Amino acid sequence: MNIAFLSLDDPATQTLMQSVVLAVISALGAVLTATITLASKKALQWLDGKAHAATFQCAMSKIESVTRSAVDEVEQTLVRQLKEDDRWDVETARGARDTAVEIAKRHLGIRGMKELEGCLGHAQDSIEGILRTHVEMYVKRENVERSTGSATDGKKRPIVRMGK
Repeated sequence: MNIAFLSLDDPATQTLMQSVVLAVISALGAVLTATITLASKKALQWLDGKAHAATFQCAMSKIESVTRSAVDEVEQTLVRQLKEDDRWDVETARGARDTAVEIAKRHLGIRGMKELEGCLGHAQDSIEGILRTHVEMYVKRENVERSTGSATDGKKRPIVRMGK
């Protein structure tokens, strides 16, 4: 069919043009639908990642907070007294560490432990291991600050080691 012979007044030409326009509109609709579907999937993945990161950060913040307060509590109530009585050794250090972990678990409570299990994807034994690691990290950090004088008040403090 030669396009020069097509007349816009011809009903066959009008039908052909309508068919072409409908085909173009259908193709654009399919492309637009696919684009919107892909974009919405990517947006959901991005939001899910952001939510998971925020939940993970919240869990780690909780762990840090409860272990810090547990270590401080054990240091004030147990460690100082053991050192004053000259009974501080590796065994009492381990006991102090374990006591700090138990105090951290008590601060979290059953619900907090369950939330951490769900958020971090670990069993309760693993959460206890994470708490133990954070207790040890906090003690080491405090020991370094005290021995180097880089604590917030700039004063050197005696070293408090809770053991291995």
